[in-house]
Amino acid sequence: MPKYRLLRLIIGIAFPVAIIFILFWGLCVKIPIPCVFNQITGLYCPTCGATRAVIYFMHGDITDALKSNALITLSAIPLLFIFTVMWLGVIFNRKKWFVPNTAVIKFFCVFVVIYIIFGIVRNIPTIPFIWLNPI
Repeated sequence: MPKYRLLRLIIGIAFPVAIIFILFWGLCVKIPIPCVFNQITGLYCPTCGATRAVIYFMHGDITDALKSNALITLSAIPLLFIFTVMWLGVIFNRKKWFVPNTAVIKFFCVFVVIYIIFGIVRNIPTIPFIWLNPI
C-alpha cells in the first residue's frame, strides 16, 4: 500500500471519528474537561471553557457558548468548513483541496495571532476584559 493511500485512509477515518467523539461527549457525557494550565497557573488559557462552549453550542444555547469561550464559538463554523473541505480533498484525492493554499495559510496565521491575543486579554483583571472569562 503506497504511503499516500495509507495517509488518506488514516485521515479519512480520524476526522469522522473525532467529530463523532465530540458529538458524543457534548450531547451525552456533559462533563467538562479540566484545564491543566488553569489549575497550575490560575490563569485562563485561550481554550478554557471550550468544552462547555461546544456543549452549549450543540444544545443551541449560543449565549452561554459565547460566555464560555467566545473565540471557539465564533471560529467553530469557519474552521469546521475548512477542515471538512480539506478532509474531502484527502478522501477524493483532490490535491488542490487538501494542500493548503495561500489564503488558508494566511487565515490560520491570523487565527493563531488572534488566539494568542485572546489568551492574554482574557486574563486582564478589569472590565471589559473579565467578560471574556469562562462562565
